[in-house]
Amino acid sequence: MTVLCEDTTCKYHNSHDKCICDNIKIMHLGKCGSRQKGLLHYMAKALAAMKNSNMISCDELNDDVLLGLYFIMKIYHLNFSVVTYGMFNFITLQEDEHSKGLTADEIIHRTQDAEMVDKFTEDILNDNLPKTKTQVEENSTCVRNKADLGYGWLSPMGIFTEAPYGMHEAAAKEICLSTGLCDEFLLADRNAAYCSYGDFLINRGYCLIHNPSVLGGAHVSRSDKRLTKAQREFLYKYFYDKGETDKAEQFLQE
Repeated sequence: MTVLCEDTTCKYHNSHDKCICDNIKIMHLGKCGSRQKGLLHYMAKALAAMKNSNMISCDELNDDVLLGLYFIMKIYHLNFSVVTYGMFNFITLQEDEHSKGLTADEIIHRTQDAEMVDKFTEDILNDNLPKTKTQVEENSTCVRNKADLGYGWLSPMGIFTEAPYGMHEAAAKEICLSTGLCDEFLLADRNAAYCSYGDFLINRGYCLIHNPSVLGGAHVSRSDKRLTKAQREFLYKYFYDKGETDKAEQFLQE
């Protein structure tokens, strides 16, 4: 039996307006009981979240919107940035990190990558939604165990990436870009208490050496996760070399 369907947002809808579900269920008053979210469903949710703007508030980043943003980025070959206004964070889609954010109308008038559309359509049909990637390798160009280090990010592997005062968020973004963590950041659980690149790294076990008050020397911001052996050894040497032996010894006592 051939069932015609005009719901282009369902994963069982094909280009001939036919349903390809093997076990379609028709409910009362002809309502479909087999509908499942398709590629256009996710993309439409993300574009709708942009409203008449060129950004999406991080408060609106539910699972459907996040997946939609991911698909849009891959299909239209776009990048994303996190923009902060006061206490509020927003995500923008753009051609590159130096370009302005694109509106939904500007995005849909770009050329799609047909191969990516076919790939994601097939993946969704097979219940193979994208999952966050685990990156085990760190950026080998980062600085390690340098005695005169300033402020910056320290990875669980003990690799230090220097970030001048006031630039730790930009440095966090560069770490995500260089280590392949941007997809994972975009698809991260927005129910967690973070939305910035920096908060994301903290959640992944990084710690930040900074001086938020400008006074009183360096401070280490971290999650409630236990520091790794590599981090403790690095922080001991970091503070010891600065003459702060009491603070240095705290990291050996953990």
